Amino acid sequence: QATVKEVYTNHVTKGLFVDVSGVHAKITAVNISHSPFTREDLNRMFKIGDIIKALVLRVDLVDSKLGLSIKRLEASPGDMLRDPQMVY
Repeated sequence: QATVKEVYTNHVTKGLFVDVSGVHAKITAVNISHSPFTREDLNRMFKIGDIIKALVLRVDLVDSKLGLSIKRLEASPGDMLRDPQMVY
């Protein structure tokens, strides 16, 4: 499986929006961390313009969509909450 580095552009209640080489992608909340987190955690972990790393789960060429996951890069559940830089 491939990983990509993308620019974090915005977050919503149900996930993050990122730009991967001009393709807008969303990382759903369930794919951010194995541990539960709050909106405040999202604000702490991610700043607009940050370069983040995610695992590519699926590619939809018809609709130009990517399925991405950060939580699959966690060595231990909750690593994103403790130290996001350790994950990417």
